[in-house]
Amino acid sequence: VAVGDVSGKAAPAALYAALVSGILRSLAPQHLSPAQMLTALNDQLQERKLASQYVTMLMAVWDDFNQTLQIANAGSVQPLFVSNSADGVTVKTIKAEGFPLGLFPNVEYEEFTLSTQPGDSIVFFSDGIVDAENADGEMFGTDRLRHVLQSQPNSTATSTVAAILNSVSDFQSGIEHFDDETVVVLRVL
Repeated sequence: VAVGDVSGKAAPAALYAALVSGILRSLAPQHLSPAQMLTALNDQLQERKLASQYVTMLMAVWDDFNQTLQIANAGSVQPLFVSNSADGVTVKTIKAEGFPLGLFPNVEYEEFTLSTQPGDSIVFFSDGIVDAENADGEMFGTDRLRHVLQSQPNSTATSTVAAILNSVSDFQSGIEHFDDETVVVLRVL
């Protein structure tokens, strides 16, 4: 799973996104770990240094046999880990941090492995979700997102994504969306 957000807007950002996507695709056959992939991607972007361009990216690799997720972060929004138990739904921030890609040379990224259980979910999202504003200038925020996730026990990945996007849209109630709104949910079966 790779979730990224390129700096800037319009054509320059689209061209940089295409560059990042192409490099990522060229590195994929090497089957690198998330941290190795981010390091290699950063190195490639440093070779093609473009002034004031960078990308934030979260990289994760799912191991279906062990039901674990390897994860590394290059300045992206920290994902949420949702677990269901007899006590209810718990939502925790996955404390993955790192520098955005393309800004600094010789960066190494921290990686860790998250163990999961059937029924758990990992929610990846762009800053456009939590930064979405209503008519009063309030941001949707992480607390509202946590509330949406807590109100969705035992839901599917598809219904969780729909609930998040609907909640953000309802919150904005007709206000124009100023940023991308990306959500990816990994549900453990």
